[in-house]
Amino acid sequence: MRFGPVPVTEAAGHVLAHSVQLPQGRLRKGKLLSAENVAALRAAGWEHITVARLDPDDIAENAAARQLAAALLPDPAAAGLQLSEAFTGRVNLLAAGPGLARIDTARVNAVNRVHPMITLATVPRWQRMDPGHMVATVKII
Repeated sequence: MRFGPVPVTEAAGHVLAHSVQLPQGRLRKGKLLSAENVAALRAAGWEHITVARLDPDDIAENAAARQLAAALLPDPAAAGLQLSEAFTGRVNLLAAGPGLARIDTARVNAVNRVHPMITLATVPRWQRMDPGHMVATVKII
């Protein structure tokens, strides 16, 4: 993956490195820029924008976060959890109903030792959870 500025006219298909405020709303970092996004940037006066350009052997951070979350939790419903959509390289694991967070600390630590750019963060073990509250988050940097 290569980060750096590119002419806005060449930014479509690349990942936005930093959030940008436009008159019609915010483009958030991590967004795969479309032709429409490029047109909005040009209309707002942007000439260059910093992007991440994926190399052929790279996996986009959102795709990597989705894959890791699915590998860690192949059946979210059976665990009483729901997975959020991936955003900025993150997938949140949310409580589907009330309960207690049963966290396997040794397994969490094992995941976090895989690579410094992969993080699994959780609430404390046995934390009381309400529906929709975040139990854990998977983050790819």
